[in-house]
Amino acid sequence: MNPFTETQRLFDSTFNKIIVLLVTILLGKIIYNNITEGFKIISLVSITILFISICLFILFKVKTEISEEGIQIKIIPFNVYNKKINWSEIKKVNVIEYSAMKEYGGWGYRRSKNGIAINPSGNKGIKIFFKNGTNLLIGTRQPDEVNLFLKSIKK
Repeated sequence: MNPFTETQRLFDSTFNKIIVLLVTILLGKIIYNNITEGFKIISLVSITILFISICLFILFKVKTEISEEGIQIKIIPFNVYNKKINWSEIKKVNVIEYSAMKEYGGWGYRRSKNGIAINPSGNKGIKIFFKNGTNLLIGTRQPDEVNLFLKSIKK
């Protein structure tokens, strides 16, 4: 059976594009003000920060792969989280609807009293309950497909 694979980009949502646009405008204004007052080192630092921030924001993605062996999660380009979870470690898996702000304090890679969340955007996710009592939430934009795949694996 082929694995279920989903790649979520942070830059796909309109909300995130608006944030990048606002940050670009704000830093652009700071850079413009510094250049018109005479080029300073702060201008070079601002331009560098702006460029790096936009590149990272555009490149950021979460890749989820569910197979008969387990679940693998990667955060690219940082490789902050690259984990393969075997089914033997998992108590149960559910596709749920959640509130990123209320339950995890926002989107991205989050730690809270509810566990770890890796959620680029949205309010649907794969909730993994581990046998050791911890849990992990992975955001998904394809909840129906994930549900079908999980049911087919259980058979």
